[in-house]
Amino acid sequence: MDFVIINSYNNYVDAHIARGVLEEEGINCWLKDEHTVTIDPILTNAVGGIKIMVHKDQAERAWDILTTLIKEQQAKVAGAYEIASEIRLLEDRRNQLIHDSADVAYQRFSSIKHALGTPLMNLSRGLKNIEAALDRTYNDWRTTKTSEFRDISLDDTFRSLHNILKDVHNLLHVNDQFLNFKAYTFEEFDFVEFIQTYIRDQEASLPRNISIHLELGADIIDDLKECVIIKGNKNLLKIALDNILSNARVHAFGNEETVEYKILFVIDLYIGYSLVDRPDNGLNISLQILNTGKAFPLNFDLEKFKRAGSRAGETANTGQGGYQIDEIIKFHNYGNSTLELDTTCEGSEYTTAVSFSIPMSK
Repeated sequence: MDFVIINSYNNYVDAHIARGVLEEEGINCWLKDEHTVTIDPILTNAVGGIKIMVHKDQAERAWDILTTLIKEQQAKVAGAYEIASEIRLLEDRRNQLIHDSADVAYQRFSSIKHALGTPLMNLSRGLKNIEAALDRTYNDWRTTKTSEFRDISLDDTFRSLHNILKDVHNLLHVNDQFLNFKAYTFEEFDFVEFIQTYIRDQEASLPRNISIHLELGADIIDDLKECVIIKGNKNLLKIALDNILSNARVHAFGNEETVEYKILFVIDLYIGYSLVDRPDNGLNISLQILNTGKAFPLNFDLEKFKRAGSRAGETANTGQGGYQIDEIIKFHNYGNSTLELDTTCEGSEYTTAVSFSIPMSK
């Protein structure tokens, strides 16, 4: 029988596809030099590739079939390119939308920042003017108690207001995008003193039915003499602490002012943290914040607490607080989360405890 070459291929896959299509159409065909090219692809050009052989009486029909096959394959390739092009266009549009949204958000933030700048400065200046006037008029005004229920003086209150204004100013200054950690730098400071100052500021603004206390572990008192140096960012840690206390006040305490509530800060050494991803082998300091308010729902665990957008109970808010806390704690722990949540506090008067650890500075 006389066979002629109607096409050649550089690989056996395309060759077998063509052969299969022809055989389905009743064409008598076979592949020449298939084994040579398959065994040693370097010889492909030398032997002219894998050739599909067809009887000369069926050659014209076979060519028409292969031409149709080639056109279909080319159309599929063109369609794939078209789809890929459409996908790239969609991605470009998506990125542009994200960029535009970021620009709009930044412009809005900038407007807010500029709008608040002058009022904040005026508030700070006004407080200082009031202090100066009181200094000239009343010698002992700073020691005057602001409440009969707690040991808070006017001096404590003014200091708290100044710290709050300073925190707001710092947030506006560095936060073009919230939790852009590149905007924050670390410094060494005494963690115990930091928490003591934070609690003192909170005391000046808490409702009288909420008490707040600090408890130090025996190792902190005896071995470290109530001085624990860490390397971190005070502004970020204040954001985390504010979120924890806000969660307690909004969700656990609510608007009930006739019930006495307690918040307890506990600072102690912590040795339960894996040091695998940590570049130093120092000790950790732990902070536990407990409250006696309404507990979380039974099915609300740590993962839900940390998840962005997670909400629980009737007082559910944005669902960002726990996520922000966790991101800040990870930033202070080389990317590791040390955040813990206890929603039972068995054997204690407290109902909820949020805790985390931070490496101590050498």
